[in-house]
Amino acid sequence: MDADTLSAVGSISSAGTAVVALGIAVLAWRTANSSTRAAEALTRIEADRRHAEMRPQLKVTAETLGELDGGDDSSRILYVKLVGPPALEYLDSIDVKVLPLAVPVPNADGKIEYEEENWPFLFVQDPPKGPHSSQERIGKIRVSQRRGCFMVTPPDGDWLIGIADDELEVELTCRRGGYKPWITTTTVGVPRPNGK
Repeated sequence: MDADTLSAVGSISSAGTAVVALGIAVLAWRTANSSTRAAEALTRIEADRRHAEMRPQLKVTAETLGELDGGDDSSRILYVKLVGPPALEYLDSIDVKVLPLAVPVPNADGKIEYEEENWPFLFVQDPPKGPHSSQERIGKIRVSQRRGCFMVTPPDGDWLIGIADDELEVELTCRRGGYKPWITTTTVGVPRPNGK
């Protein structure tokens, strides 16, 4: 073999080695990329499992206040108790929202509207007067603690109108740093005033 032939064979061999090396590099990259995706999926699965495991266990009740406690027959207090799980220890906040009784209706602009009378109860900041709202925020609460929110019927509303079997539907959004919010809806029995 002459020098030119050897040079050509060497070039072909080098090119073949480069192609093989490139193929190995591509396979290594794909394997690493696949491993990264698998690790990310496993991390998501573990985070979802932990989120479900730490889901707050709540006990929600309503009690009548009556005139002795500064309210009247339209006044109630909604209690939220954080029952568990013990590992959760506490929540930073719970947003409590009374759900409306009526089906939402879009207005001409396409926005959803409710009439105030559609809510069986509204929260009030300064009982028994003050601004009314369908939503209330409970601050930091520890496991086994109970907090209350003062509720009244809407102005000029009859608290029994539209309440099926004296029940109230409430949405609770629980928050704690490091976790996605937990949202749950529950039905609460609402006592009649003075045992009526």
